[in-house]
Amino acid sequence: GVAWLALGALLFELGLRDLPKHLRWFSYVVSKLGALHVLWFHVVLVHKGSGRVEWVCLAIASAISYATSARVFRTERIGERERGWVRDGFAAAGIVFGMTLGWLVLPAPIVALAWAAMSLVVLELGFECSLVRFRAMGNVIAAAAFTRLFLANFTDLGDTLHVSHRVFTVVPVLLSEYYVWRRYRDIQTAAWERAWVRLYLYAPAVLAVVLIRFELGRSLAVVGWALVGLALYREGLRRAIADLRWQSYAIAILAFWRAWNTNFYIPDSLGGIRARVLTGAFVIACLYCAQLISPRQAIERYARTFYSLLASVLLAALLFYEVSGGVLTVAWGLEGLALLGVGFPLRDRMQRLSGLFLFLVCVLKLFLYDLRQLETVNRIISFIVLGVILVGVSWMYTRFRDRIQRYL
Repeated sequence: GVAWLALGALLFELGLRDLPKHLRWFSYVVSKLGALHVLWFHVVLVHKGSGRVEWVCLAIASAISYATSARVFRTERIGERERGWVRDGFAAAGIVFGMTLGWLVLPAPIVALAWAAMSLVVLELGFECSLVRFRAMGNVIAAAAFTRLFLANFTDLGDTLHVSHRVFTVVPVLLSEYYVWRRYRDIQTAAWERAWVRLYLYAPAVLAVVLIRFELGRSLAVVGWALVGLALYREGLRRAIADLRWQSYAIAILAFWRAWNTNFYIPDSLGGIRARVLTGAFVIACLYCAQLISPRQAIERYARTFYSLLASVLLAALLFYEVSGGVLTVAWGLEGLALLGVGFPLRDRMQRLSGLFLFLVCVLKLFLYDLRQLETVNRIISFIVLGVILVGVSWMYTRFRDRIQRYL
């Protein structure tokens, strides 16, 4: 197969010169047969641990393919259509052979990095020379590198200088995808291609979420997710990129679900403080921060409501798990009072409604559960504290009605 590729390249070179052009057409047949032979015997049937002959054949085949493709980058005495197919066809063959060679000879964690680097080179050629098919090939290589991370890198337990191989290999691929997205923004492309480019914004977010889960473990993953979600939302607002904001919403829901479903049941402690209190409080703080930076106009005002509800519900759930049943009603009442009190200066109607709804829940719990289940002392405390809070809120609404109206 390699010999046929070499013969095909020689015939092609002769056909480019003053010799009969029929040699060029014959070279395509010979080169195709050689490429198919290498593809079957040295790509499809190859396996890890193959001998030196395998990777030598792949190295020579990829070098011949790249050289033939590079030969027609300049304008030659052949038609533009023919030149394009020769250039792109040999480049595609060289890419397949090169990727297989990298998989064969490189350590498993480095393969995805090598593929990502190859993707950047091919894409840069596509950007600089305005070659659509080169950009398509670069995108396919990038997709292969992305998939490879899940098959080999995330399960790698090794480390170097106390930094895991996951971080060393995943982070560069993640950054390369943001770089490619940035490069695409600087050029004019067809609508169908621009639609696919959006994946370069979503793939890094997926990699970041999975990497955080593996690196921070079962307890602290939710902390990293909350930070990433907040950062994506901030950048989405600053750069007016809706895709980043949509990613932040999904990650916020993931962090909310993870905190409630997993962290609130973890008995571990950090520095003498229960892990669920620290992690839950951090997630709640990030959600409230996202609420504070949310705009109040246009469709983004719904994001403010979204983050406010997630944070308030998660705080109520944390109190449910942390506070004993005897004073849970009091704790929820204090949360409702805090939400109501903060909702006025922030001019946040949803936060005030959340506080009032929590008061309603407290009243229902007081009469439907506390009267029957709680001890006398706890029942009396719940009635007194909740009564004082409700009377105080009612008095505040009545006494400062005019001032409150300015916040509404």
